Amino acid sequence: MIKKIVIKRKIIILTFVIFICSCSINVYSQLAYNLEGSYFFGSNINKKSDREFGETTPNGVELSISKNRKGNIYWEKSYNYPQIGWSLKWFDHKNKYLGHSFCLNRYVNLILLRNKQIDFYFKLSQGIMYASEIYQSGEKFNKRYNNAIGQKLNFSTELGLGINMYPTEKFGLRWETFLTHFSNGAMSEPNDGMNLLMIKLGLIYMMEGRNNILYSKPEKTEFDKKIRFNVNISGGVKQINSESEKKHLLITVSPYFDKKLSHMSSINFGADLFMNMAERHRIDNSVKYADTDYKRIGISIGHELLIGPTGILTQIGYHVYSPYPAISRFYQKYGMKYYVSNKFFTSFSVRIFNLEVSDETTFGIGVRL
Repeated sequence: MIKKIVIKRKIIILTFVIFICSCSINVYSQLAYNLEGSYFFGSNINKKSDREFGETTPNGVELSISKNRKGNIYWEKSYNYPQIGWSLKWFDHKNKYLGHSFCLNRYVNLILLRNKQIDFYFKLSQGIMYASEIYQSGEKFNKRYNNAIGQKLNFSTELGLGINMYPTEKFGLRWETFLTHFSNGAMSEPNDGMNLLMIKLGLIYMMEGRNNILYSKPEKTEFDKKIRFNVNISGGVKQINSESEKKHLLITVSPYFDKKLSHMSSINFGADLFMNMAERHRIDNSVKYADTDYKRIGISIGHELLIGPTGILTQIGYHVYSPYPAISRFYQKYGMKYYVSNKFFTSFSVRIFNLEVSDETTFGIGVRL
């Protein structure tokens, strides 16, 4: 009974916040923003071997603001006029070892189906997470400890499927199922991470009004069909184990070629030079691998999904040179690129093994010639 009362209070507070915000900024309705407040609940779906902290049934609230893309640029029409925005989430993990999480994410809702009353969409979201509770060195011998999160600031990745229903001109209801992953990308240990499967119920206020949105139909433009050469130089840090607080430098140099297949996608092929000072530290303290080269070279092939100036990168690679053995010869890289101009971009990427073990996280800059 008490739990139901708390949930009802959260919903009432959210509705009140949305109402006040919509009234206070309605005079700026020409900005065409959407405001949303949501309540969500679900469960932690990590493997039992990752749950030293025990079972969890998290819930929380979200406030978000988004804008309808109207087709002023051709890529917006290509994606059926998506919604792009920012969201702020608070998670209560219902577990004293995990505490609470606060997330600030940038997201895009790619509209799969739209009619007068309904939007059916696929969500892509990436951002940062702040954890109120993290692993404390020396606690691993206790009955329970936080082996999921090793540092305060982490990465937040979200995938979702949802439906927006609009019974009135300006108000809508949202139902969404989403999967959230929290991890620090092996920058700190432990890093088992958290995988949360959640259901979200929300209320939407459209400042512009749904029927007032006028979608443009720009003519199809030509895209660059040439094969281009890229060089991406990135760096990061890595902690060897949970008992060592020292961070070791990572440097990755990735030369590769790419070719656009359309306005929305391109393929790439190239190489990676990995210089991991954490591996060098292990070698320096090893008898078996003394004087072994710590560097690795891989070849990779991948795809890039283009959403305006943002690229979502997916690659699979193979170590052709790895004197010091890795977890696997094969590796996967996932990341994002932001094109500052036609030639220069920034990057963020995570390299993992066996589709689950994070090995390094890097931030970089690159050039496309």
